Amino acid sequence: MLIKKYSVSLVVTLCLSASILASTTLNIDKGWQLVGSNIYNIKDPKETLKNVDLIWMFEDGVWKVLSPNGTYNKYIESIDIPIINGIKAGKGFWVKSTKENITIYLDDKTKSLDPIFVKKGWNLLSLKKEKSINLDNVDKKFNDIYLIWKFQDGKWFYYTNNDKVKSFIANSNIIFRSFKILNPTDGFWYRSLDDGKVEFKLKNTAPTLILSTTKVSIDEGKSAEITV
Repeated sequence: MLIKKYSVSLVVTLCLSASILASTTLNIDKGWQLVGSNIYNIKDPKETLKNVDLIWMFEDGVWKVLSPNGTYNKYIESIDIPIINGIKAGKGFWVKSTKENITIYLDDKTKSLDPIFVKKGWNLLSLKKEKSINLDNVDKKFNDIYLIWKFQDGKWFYYTNNDKVKSFIANSNIIFRSFKILNPTDGFWYRSLDDGKVEFKLKNTAPTLILSTTKVSIDEGKSAEITV
């Protein structure tokens, strides 16, 4: 029996607009930083964040604290503030470190892509997506972003897609720095006008499919071209 072998090579290239792969690490520098848990539940922050000096988080209107490496244990014992026992996915938190270039690996087994639930007022959050997003692409039908504050490189930056807040800032004598890109492990302050959930749903943007003409090789010496 004659068996013909065919070798087919197909190449399809997908271009996805403005997408940056998410990191599964937190990169901590010396000083104060506002970071986020992204899509990961940090079940044991004392172990996971053991190389940092101090953590503060704001959850359900309550401040909580933890000194993973024990530097501030005596101070924490002297004040009446709840201890951080775990950090849920989608939460932002402040980190203080006296060391530079600390890399913290988040546990890939504790992913959670559920919506973020917020209270009316200020919430300390993290982006619950695996890729960075441009906030200008968030669909206002789902998220009318009243106000977000982000702390980066020792400076504060804001974002809003609310017309009233935009008007207030435009007519203010104070110079505000703005930003658009929200990264997976950023922590940020989110001002909500009501209790509810935050999903940062993007406007419908279909990916661009680039068609590639590929040569198909057949072992009998014949060739053909196909487009996929």
